[in-house]
Amino acid sequence: MQLMEEEFLLQEIRKLKMAIHQFEGLSRLIHMVGLIIKQEEIPILHILDNIEGLKSSRVKSHEEKQKLLQQHRSEKSSCVKKMESKKKIMEQEIKNMSEKNAILQKENVELPEKSKQLRTDVASGEKRDNASNSKSGGSACRIDRFAENKKVFQ
Repeated sequence: MQLMEEEFLLQEIRKLKMAIHQFEGLSRLIHMVGLIIKQEEIPILHILDNIEGLKSSRVKSHEEKQKLLQQHRSEKSSCVKKMESKKKIMEQEIKNMSEKNAILQKENVELPEKSKQLRTDVASGEKRDNASNSKSGGSACRIDRFAENKKVFQ
């Protein structure tokens, strides 16, 4: 029985030694993994910081894009209003010019007729003047003689 107890205890001691070796191996493994994790934590933290920076940059970029879009819409609206105003002014100017053009075309048609009428009037006036001059030619001589006679009597 003592032999059995010794054997049993030897087996238990072997098991404990084996467990201790396993524990030591596991402890070394944990230590190595811890070192690896610690060594990799720095790059992982660095990567996470970079990711956060990129997220922040993306948000800022998106906000700037939205500002630019709003500014663009505002400027576009302003330009459209200015263009519409200029268009109305130009349409009114075209209407005024069309009216003036119509008046000028009407005058252009009437002027040759008026010119012809004036030529006719001038020609008939010249005829009357010539006729009147020929009639008054004798009267002019009489007036000259009358003036001479008056001087003589004075």
